[in-house]
Amino acid sequence: METALEEIAPSAPLEQKQKILSLVQILDPPGIGARNLQECLLLQLKLKKREQTLAAKIIAEHFDDLIHNRLPYISKELHLSMSALTQIIEKEIAPLDLNPGYRYFHQPTTAIVPDLLLLCIEGKWQIEVNSSPLPRIQIAPIYVDVLQNGGLENEESSYLRRQLSGGRWLKRIVQRRNATLRRIGEFLLKNQIEFFQGDQASLRPMGIQEAAAQLGLHESTVARAAANKFIGCPQGLFALKSFFSQAVKTTNGKTISKHNLRKMLLRAIEKEDKQKPLSDEEIAGHLSQLGVCCARRTVAKYRTAMKIAPAAKRRKWAL
Repeated sequence: METALEEIAPSAPLEQKQKILSLVQILDPPGIGARNLQECLLLQLKLKKREQTLAAKIIAEHFDDLIHNRLPYISKELHLSMSALTQIIEKEIAPLDLNPGYRYFHQPTTAIVPDLLLLCIEGKWQIEVNSSPLPRIQIAPIYVDVLQNGGLENEESSYLRRQLSGGRWLKRIVQRRNATLRRIGEFLLKNQIEFFQGDQASLRPMGIQEAAAQLGLHESTVARAAANKFIGCPQGLFALKSFFSQAVKTTNGKTISKHNLRKMLLRAIEKEDKQKPLSDEEIAGHLSQLGVCCARRTVAKYRTAMKIAPAAKRRKWAL
C-alpha cells in the first residue's frame, strides 16, 4: 500500500479500517492488500495454513537477512543446517508471488516499427526510410487554384494562404526528417559495415559529435533524429541511439564501445564461481587483464543498469 492506513478516510476509526483491510487481505489473489513485501509473503503462507512453519518464522524474524542473502546468520540463529535452510527457502519461500496483483494487470504489447531499414539484397546494401507510420501530406490542387484565380474576400484569401503555408512547411519538415534519417543510415553503414555483416564484436564506439561532424549537421539535430527511433537490419532491431556511445579505452591504445563492454562484464559474471562471486573491484581487475581500463564505479553502474545484483546477493552458499 502506498498510502498509510491512518491517512485513508481520516474520520473513520482506525480499528474499523483495520477490520476492512483484514477482509481485503483474505481475497484472491493471496497476498493482496499487503502494506509491504514482508506482509505480502506472510499473508500467502497464512492462507495456505502455514503461518506456524519455519518459512513463516524466517520471513517474520529474519526478513532483512533473507533478502540480503545472509543465510549463515539465519542458519546460526535458527539452529538449522545450511542444507535444511536452503531447502526451506527453495521449496516454501521462493515459489511465493512477489507481485500477486500483476496477474490481473494487462498492458497491451506495442510492436516496434523500425524507422530506418538496412537491407542486403544480393550482396548490395539498401537504405530505406520507413514512412508508413506517418500520414501522407498532400495539398489539394483545388485550394491552390482558387487562391491563384482570385475571387475570394481578403479575409478568406488570408486564411487560405496561412493554411497552405503551414501545409507546405509541414511537408518540408517531414521530407527533411526523412533525409536526415537516410544520411544517418548511410553514416552507420559506412562506419559499422562489419557489424551489419554479422560481426557484432566489431561494433566500434562513435559519438554524436563524430556523426554530426561527418554529416555537416548540428549535434542537436543528430540527437533529435536518433531519439526514439529504431533501425532494422539483418542482425535484428536496434535503438538508433545505441550506436552512439562514448568510447572505453584499452591498454593498447584502442577503444571499444560500451555495448561490447557490457557483454564482457556479463560473460565475466556468468563464468564466476557462484559460491565466490566476483566483486565489482574484482570484475574491474578482470577487465583490466583483458586490456580494458574500467573503474569499479563504472562496473557498478553498468551492473546496476543490467539489473544484476551485487556479489553478496549473487552468492550461493555451500551446503
